[in-house]
Amino acid sequence: MFPLQFGWLTEPGIYWGRIDPWEGDSDTVTVDCQLIAPGNDMDKDTPKTAFITQFHALMLFKDRVKGVCLLNEQSVFDDSYDGTYGGLVGLAHDQVKNIYWAFTEYAVYKYQVVNETRHVWRVYLEQGQFNLAMRHCGDQQAAMDLILTKQAEQLFSEG
Repeated sequence: MFPLQFGWLTEPGIYWGRIDPWEGDSDTVTVDCQLIAPGNDMDKDTPKTAFITQFHALMLFKDRVKGVCLLNEQSVFDDSYDGTYGGLVGLAHDQVKNIYWAFTEYAVYKYQVVNETRHVWRVYLEQGQFNLAMRHCGDQQAAMDLILTKQAEQLFSEG
């Protein structure tokens, strides 16, 4: 079994994409690659380290940890640290428990991934990818109704 996606931390941001040896041309095994830039004026510095999950990227800066959705590049959270316990030094991942640990010189902070896909259906809906939205809405009947309504509206408008 091989990884399904990759992330490469570069100075301008995280270059990430899917790994599929059977899709695309014969020279590459990567598809749907894009660069996630940190974003706004606060993000002039390059992340120290980063991890990608199925739908998000976690980036560690010298004074904060930032989460970005890979599907639409929107910031999910941005936790600032004032340096009371020293500057942020690193980010580690416990793959068994799916917990991320940000650490300073004198403290450790826990980031627990819980139900990462709960809002993914809404992102796919905004992008007009109705099948993916339906696949990720789970048993949320109100979400399924909204997806089907938006899909019907689009089909009616297309004639």
